[in-house]
Amino acid sequence: MARSKPKYPLDHEPKALTWARDKAGLSKTDLAAAVGISLSYMCEIEKGTRNANPLLLHKFAKALNCPLVFLERKLTAAELGIPAETDEVHAA
Repeated sequence: MARSKPKYPLDHEPKALTWARDKAGLSKTDLAAAVGISLSYMCEIEKGTRNANPLLLHKFAKALNCPLVFLERKLTAAELGIPAETDEVHAA
């Protein structure tokens, strides 16, 4: 049975992880073994149906020799609780 998207926002950016893995010349199997997870978990992380927690992200960054910030998901203003800017003009 296929997994649905996680309920909460992901800690990682799936496309960035895939790009970094390809750039490092590693297969999913190689990277999964390097960080100590199963191939199926690795596939789900890259598809975005499972979350890579912060500890696992550190392991990925080390194995891929890339900055951690590259793999982390960038939160939107709404996810950070920042109200959207409005186009209203305020009279002085």
